[in-house]
Amino acid sequence: MAWLAVTGRIRCGKYPDAQQALGAVRAGAAVRSAAARAPVGCLMSARLSVDEARCTGHGRCYDAAPGLLADDEEGFVTLRGRSMEVADGHLGEARLAVAACPERAVRLEEGS
Repeated sequence: MAWLAVTGRIRCGKYPDAQQALGAVRAGAAVRSAAARAPVGCLMSARLSVDEARCTGHGRCYDAAPGLLADDEEGFVTLRGRSMEVADGHLGEARLAVAACPERAVRLEEGS
C-alpha cells in the first residue's frame, strides 16, 4: 500500500515519487483510497497550511482533498495564508493535497 509522507513523496508501494502519484491521481488510479487508508501511527496533532506566497491557484489541492479544502471566488484555496488542524481521519486527504500541489505551497506538519 502506498502512502504519502509529510514531504509529499510516496513511500512503499506502486508509486515511488510524488510526480508519478500525481499522474495516477489525474488518471483516476486507486491511490486516493490507498492513501486514505494509510497507517498514521500515534499522532497527537497534524496541521495543514498553505503558503500564500507560493500558491498560484492551480486548484489541485482542493480537487485532491475536497473533504478538507475548498476554493474561493478567485479560484484560490480558502486556506491560503493560514493553517488548520487535521483530524486523524483526514490525514490521507491532507497527504494527497500536499502531493498534488505543483508549487509545494501545501504543507502538512505531523507531530507526536
